[in-house]
Parts: sequence; structure tokens; C-alpha cells
Amino acid sequence: METWIKKNAFQLNEQLGLGGVPIGTAFEKISESEAQYILQKAWDLGVRYYDTSPWYGLTRSERTFGAFLKDKPREDFVFSTKVGRLFRKVPENKVPPTMWLDPLPYDFEHSYTADAVKKAIADSLERSGLIISILYIYMISQRIKWATVILIF
Repeated sequence: METWIKKNAFQLNEQLGLGGVPIGTAFEKISESEAQYILQKAWDLGVRYYDTSPWYGLTRSERTFGAFLKDKPREDFVFSTKVGRLFRKVPENKVPPTMWLDPLPYDFEHSYTADAVKKAIADSLERSGLIISILYIYMISQRIKWATVILIF
């Protein structure tokens, strides 16, 4: 299979990463200070691959990862996030039911158009304050039978 990605253009050398689902409160409500403690512990143990999504906690995880990683040397870690949903702030009583135990007050819609992907990237850059190493197209709808990985350098 041919690809436009040059051989060895990007190598993920990390053997272990930290995913953002727990930070998004999928399993229990955790405070921001507890989330920062988890991230700091992972960093102290040598974790340098951090994967999140704006879906996790309705933007909570992406914001929390960004707040933690913003002062770390950018060349020292890999940061990945995802596109496939657009988020808009809503009153707390309008937050849709989700799996998240303590989501931020956002609603969402699935969208994979070029404009939606561009907006999702811009929103993730703004929320996290980080340069994105890997961007995944996430939660592809049933109508779409393919997926891809977009690398941003």
C-alpha cells in the first residue's frame, strides 16, 4: 500500500502513554488537583505520550492535559487528540446525558466535513494551548467505512 507519509517521518518511541478517559471522569469524579497529581506522577515516572480527546469529559480532559503540559519542554513529549465532534458551551441544565460523571457544560455534534475538522483542530489548539503531535479521526459514524491518522508537524 502506498502512502504519502515518508518512511521514518514520524516514530512514536514511547512504550507507554497516559490516556485521558479517567481525567474526563469516566470512572469517578476527580478534582482538577487530583487530575494534575495523576499527570505529574506519570511525568515523574517517565511517561511522555499523552493521549486525550475533547470528548473526554466534554472538553475537560483536553483542557486538563493542556494546563499540565503547557510548561513542559515541547520536544520532550508527544500529545495526541481527536476530531469528529464539535462542542458548544451550554447552560448546565442543557448538558446531554453521557458516560462522563462530571462533564463540563458542553453539547456536541458529530461532523467530519473539512470545515468541521478545521474547526475541531482550531478548538483543540485553543483548549489545550499545545501543538498537536498526532490527530486521530475519532468515532467515525456508521456511514463512514474508513479511518485515517493525520500527522501534524
